[in-house]
Amino acid sequence: MSSMDHLKDIACEAIDKTAEDLSGISREIWSNPEEGFQDYHAQNILTDYLEKKGFPVERQYVIDTGFRAIYGSHSKPNISILCEYDSLPDIGHACGHNLISEVGIGAALGIKAAIDEARDAGRQLGTV
Repeated sequence: MSSMDHLKDIACEAIDKTAEDLSGISREIWSNPEEGFQDYHAQNILTDYLEKKGFPVERQYVIDTGFRAIYGSHSKPNISILCEYDSLPDIGHACGHNLISEVGIGAALGIKAAIDEARDAGRQLGTV
């Protein structure tokens, strides 16, 4: 197995281990729709969970309901993941932003696990 295949497996395992949590996050955001710039509950759900998983979180990043969670050093490469969590007026989360948040948090957890594994094995991650 190549080192990249191994890191992919590590990332997938980390995501699979949190599947129930991720589904719960999605359901919580779905059940409490908030329009853009008013999505404080969703922001808290996401940031609280990220902090619990070891991400330093900067709340009210750029806007009151924005946030930034960084893991690792500020050296390159940098990987950014967008989590949308606002809803639409009158129809809630028909846009699927609750799912985008779930996937974004899962991706962050998978990447974190791969970074940790690569660091422990003295490997470097890169992109193509």
